[in-house]
Amino acid sequence: MFKINWVITDNLENVELEDFLLNWNGIYGFFSLTVNNELLGFCPADFSDGFEGDENVLFWLTELEKMLERITLNEKYKIPLLSMNLCSILFEKSDEVMVSLIDERANKPLWREKICFDELEAEVVNSRLKFINCIRQINTKLALALMNP
Repeated sequence: MFKINWVITDNLENVELEDFLLNWNGIYGFFSLTVNNELLGFCPADFSDGFEGDENVLFWLTELEKMLERITLNEKYKIPLLSMNLCSILFEKSDEVMVSLIDERANKPLWREKICFDELEAEVVNSRLKFINCIRQINTKLALALMNP
């Protein structure tokens, strides 16, 4: 099983596209990945206004899209975890996809989980579409820019 959860906490309603492109380095909120029984990150089930997340949701969704492209070519793809110092997530594809949490200091996996590529691909694509639709409801011009980077 591969599941992506996210919530945007940035206020994007009145953000102009030019200001976003010049002064913003992402779209922030809460973000989590579930790989079988392993959970990375935090995304509250009950979200109410007033909370501010510190994960760059745009970064994560972009990195996961890059990962899909690379592992489709049978290349490995590593995403550094900024919230867990000196760890990364490694994606490798064979018959299935092996997802590993790597301790970079020791250069060894802390855990490894196998998942189905089709399930991984569907979750990444659907999550990106939901993200664009969410942004579209808040700020149409910003959504158009994110659809055509």
